[in-house]
Amino acid sequence: MRVVTACLVALVLASCAAGGAGGISTTAVPAPHAVDDGCPRVVAVELTQVEPGRFDVSTTVRSVDVAGASFADAWEVRDLEGGVLGERILTHAHTNEQPFIRLLSGVAIATDIAQVEVAVRDSVRGFCGPPLIVEVPHS
Repeated sequence: MRVVTACLVALVLASCAAGGAGGISTTAVPAPHAVDDGCPRVVAVELTQVEPGRFDVSTTVRSVDVAGASFADAWEVRDLEGGVLGERILTHAHTNEQPFIRLLSGVAIATDIAQVEVAVRDSVRGFCGPPLIVEVPHS
């Protein structure tokens, strides 16, 4: 429990620092879970508004990457109806870098969208883990 609390505090502090530097930010972190089905998981997401209707999306992914076999090969930002707003392709396994963070810049999110979901894809199983729902910090 202490580790989870420390991680949440670190993410909140990082979110506050980012929000002060370049725009409004929000961070989402899923509740801990005991499921180990081999599917990659979205561990955290930070949305930072860079201009009205445009956001940088920083996503932390944890996966059981095995070079040459199964690995997290993409993640998507979607509206809650499943429409894809942005996609980040991952071209190689991150076997020795877990969890890992990647950025997708300039994602267009309409002002009437209050929440988005971020889902990660496995190269073999497809989208098999749960998406993470994130509040959109429109100014």
